[in-house]
Amino acid sequence: MKQEYDISPDEFDLIERYLGKTLTGEESVAFEKRLQEEPVWKEKVNEVNLLMLGIRETALVEKLEGFHHALAGESLIKKTKPVISMVRVWLVAASCIALLGLGYWWLMGNESKYEKMYAAYYQPDPGLPTTMSVANNYQFDKGMVAYKAGDYREATDIWLGLSQSMPANDSLFYFLGMAELALQHRDKALNYLKPLADDPQKPYSKEACWYSGLLLLKEGKTEEATAFIRRSQHPESKKLLLELNQ
Repeated sequence: MKQEYDISPDEFDLIERYLGKTLTGEESVAFEKRLQEEPVWKEKVNEVNLLMLGIRETALVEKLEGFHHALAGESLIKKTKPVISMVRVWLVAASCIALLGLGYWWLMGNESKYEKMYAAYYQPDPGLPTTMSVANNYQFDKGMVAYKAGDYREATDIWLGLSQSMPANDSLFYFLGMAELALQHRDKALNYLKPLADDPQKPYSKEACWYSGLLLLKEGKTEEATAFIRRSQHPESKKLLLELNQ
């Protein structure tokens, strides 16, 4: 259940400036000290961060095409408007990878062929918008804020608590898998992703196939990885499969 905090206008302004990185050096030091010493202050910062992110993404949702499709029958994540297409996100990520490809191969000279391929093709799922439109979404949105900020441990802590009351929510477990993958917890990530990948009827099944395939590829399990990568229908899957066959 959402915990309400009284945030004064002055506090809101201070937190907004902190999140926007416009505090002076002295103000930043005092702010960080307060974060360490006052748990409630940290929660207030999280509240404002979530609110600001929700406002920004609500505006974005109204302008852009769907990112993850609405999932029929799910009570936790239920979208009424589409956002950015995952295919587009993957294609943009792929173009960035192409520009940085030489750097990857130079930096990872001591890694195996498959580890290098994993590093070249892996990009984290960018996450879902946090519009704060449904009360039951609050804890999930809070975890999503942490996930998108790169604080994957906090995201998993929040979502694991939520999973106890939502044990059959596939979307929740997909993003738990994404967070564990970002933390390089291979076994935990596969435990969340493979059940989704194995069932084409489940939400995020194709996405789970792609990431499961990459994980298995990294370990050199090429036959099993190939099956998942092919089923993912990821925009880069054909290119990756060609490289595997060379």
